[in-house]
Amino acid sequence: MLGVPVLALLLTFVIPESPVYLISKQKDEKAERSMKRLYGNDYDTKLKSEKIKKNLESISKRQGGTKLNYLKNINKHPEVYKPFIIVLVLGVAQMCSGASVLRGYVIKIFDSIFSSDQGK
Repeated sequence: MLGVPVLALLLTFVIPESPVYLISKQKDEKAERSMKRLYGNDYDTKLKSEKIKKNLESISKRQGGTKLNYLKNINKHPEVYKPFIIVLVLGVAQMCSGASVLRGYVIKIFDSIFSSDQGK
């Protein structure tokens, strides 16, 4: 049972970094090596690298150059923040109500309830 998480952990050290991430950090040569490893030696890494650069530049221009600009516009997307707020409030309510403690003892509680009812 422990083998799957350990295998996943070990494989994370073997997986190459994302070419998009590497290009965004101006590591073009590493990005091209990563693409060759991901897609094979026949893949045109120069062309794809240029496309990724152009896309990153256009995204940067659209967002005004700031990486955290999406946080300023989050109020325009209630489909993102409303479910997050609901889950957050329910999680806090569950922690404060003791539901997690009750969940741990629910079998013992029901067992004691049903065993006392059978004695009557």
